[in-house]
Amino acid sequence: MGALTAVLVILVINHYVACTWFAIAYWTEAPTSWLSESGLDGSADDWKASLAYQYTTSLHWALCQFTPASTEVMPTNTPERTFTVVTIIVGLISFSTFVSNITSSMTQLRNLKSEQIKLQSSLRTYFSQNEVPSDVSKCIFDWLNGHRKTRQLRVHEGDVPLLRDLPERLRSQLR
Repeated sequence: MGALTAVLVILVINHYVACTWFAIAYWTEAPTSWLSESGLDGSADDWKASLAYQYTTSLHWALCQFTPASTEVMPTNTPERTFTVVTIIVGLISFSTFVSNITSSMTQLRNLKSEQIKLQSSLRTYFSQNEVPSDVSKCIFDWLNGHRKTRQLRVHEGDVPLLRDLPERLRSQLR
């Protein structure tokens, strides 16, 4: 999964978590809720009672459960506390998975680059040991770099290991 897709998925999940967090506080029958304790129930400042401010506060709380951030909003009753615990567990798993995916992608990129560096190093060693003129070695490097770019655009039969297992009659139809 790409990093951008993972971020979008996390944002959508956080939207639903924020809406559920707000709904629990709004419909709870407990004497207090995070809405009333934060002054967002309309009993204090009118601007804090606006739906936009309540939603962004809920979203802020939700994002803080999925990341190592903090917020001044705290659960004040049993349903809110239970939802918070479940959300923290899901957030821990989601955040760890997200970081793991990014780390894995970076490792793959580093391995690909490392392989390319080793190949170029062995070619330089060959040129040096065999005293290949610098203009010839430059031409060879330029050709290899250009050829690799055009070759990467097109997938060849040899690039697909599964095609090697096909019977000859199917491979001949493929060509």
